[in-house]
Amino acid sequence: MAPRTAQQNKRIRDERRAQILAAAQSVYLEQGARGTEMKLVAEHAGLGKGTVYHYFPSKADLLRELFNTSLDKARGRLNALLGVGGGPLDQLRGFCRGQLLTLIREPHLFRFFKSVFEEAELIFGDQAQEVIGEQVYALTQSGTQIPGMLQFLQCSPAVLALQDTGTVIGSSSFKKF
Repeated sequence: MAPRTAQQNKRIRDERRAQILAAAQSVYLEQGARGTEMKLVAEHAGLGKGTVYHYFPSKADLLRELFNTSLDKARGRLNALLGVGGGPLDQLRGFCRGQLLTLIREPHLFRFFKSVFEEAELIFGDQAQEVIGEQVYALTQSGTQIPGMLQFLQCSPAVLALQDTGTVIGSSSFKKF
């Protein structure tokens, strides 16, 4: 058997990292920040605890990466939702529709972000406000790219997007939709 190539090794590392992050999100949603233990993450991922520590030296590092990775995905979705054609009203409708579809298809994402914001100090310590603020600001910058929206409602699209997202996140705490 030939040794693996650098590309194969990278693919395996990326897959393993994604596997750990998915397990961490599941454990976090069940247990919260305090109850998320590396041992539980390893068990959910079907890996050894040492493997999890190899990829993430601490629980704080794992939770921060989980937050950043999830936020990057949310930012990509937001950009896609705001990139639909049509006028400002059509774009806002498309964004709201997309948010609601995401809530229905992937309610765990909204529960995850709601929990992170509630437990930010446990996850990020003294840097909680800075980290959350920077990430939310970066996320909302996508909304400022909608031409004509400011004239439509005399309000920043980023603010509208945050209000819509906040409403959806708040409603994600319901057990049934």
